[in-house]
Amino acid sequence: METHQALERLSTLPLVAALDPDAWAAVAGAVSSVRYEPGQLIVQQGEPADSLLLVVSGEIAILQDRRLTRLAPAPCVLGLQSLLQEGDRTASLEAATVVELLVLPRAVCCSSTVSSRVLPPAC
Repeated sequence: METHQALERLSTLPLVAALDPDAWAAVAGAVSSVRYEPGQLIVQQGEPADSLLLVVSGEIAILQDRRLTRLAPAPCVLGLQSLLQEGDRTASLEAATVVELLVLPRAVCCSSTVSSRVLPPAC
């Protein structure tokens, strides 16, 4: 799926809807699109949080200490808490179905072009 189409599908999320044209361009130019098959690990609990995950389609299993805590269906944003706290991932994420997501690097999330428009001032 093309990046702009994926961002359009996510436009109902407040984080994406808040993007002005400059921030939209910064995000669109920096995200990478990734596809995961059911059962594939997306991030591991305890890893450094280096990106924000924008889930375009599919459903993600959120696991803490290897136990399923909930399922997160698309569209959704995952990883914001760890990213803002500059900490480690607080949960593992695994594809429950085929998942398409956009990965936004921390550097872009916390750039003045993006963070001042959509993120709390913790970055």
